[in-house]
Amino acid sequence: MEKYLLLIRGPPGVGKSTIADLVCKKFPTDAVVVHKDMIQFQFPQKGEAPVHDIVCAIARTVLKNKMSVIIDGVYGGASAVKSIANLMKVAKEEGARFRIVFLHAHKKVCIERNKVRGQKISRLHLLKWHGYAYASKAPKGEIIDTGGLSRVQTANRVLKVVRSG
Repeated sequence: MEKYLLLIRGPPGVGKSTIADLVCKKFPTDAVVVHKDMIQFQFPQKGEAPVHDIVCAIARTVLKNKMSVIIDGVYGGASAVKSIANLMKVAKEEGARFRIVFLHAHKKVCIERNKVRGQKISRLHLLKWHGYAYASKAPKGEIIDTGGLSRVQTANRVLKVVRSG
């Protein structure tokens, strides 16, 4: 049975967690969702816990147990390149196929979604994220614009990426 490590990344409010949960229900193999940003914000002081090391350890454990893993998180900024390279290494070592999906939506859409969710993500922070997201040297994988798509349509596009080549 084939195993996958699927990374769903994008700016806050783009729908990463929602889509990861939907994709998991239709995934071609048994899968576990790891919400990286949820792990990160469980620690009282940002930067105190090695969040990426924790995510890699969970991914490795899930893959060793012959299941697939879906990770969602922002994965932006200077550390993204190294973090994504580490996930690729875990996938390779555990014999899993690695896929990346970059979810995108217009910054106004993300701002509105964050307001509805009650997230305290500043407009300035979100604008910065949109500014450097595409300039980042981190691999983006397949880019899917979630604006105008339903959740089901977006999930189906992600599943198409998983099943491709």
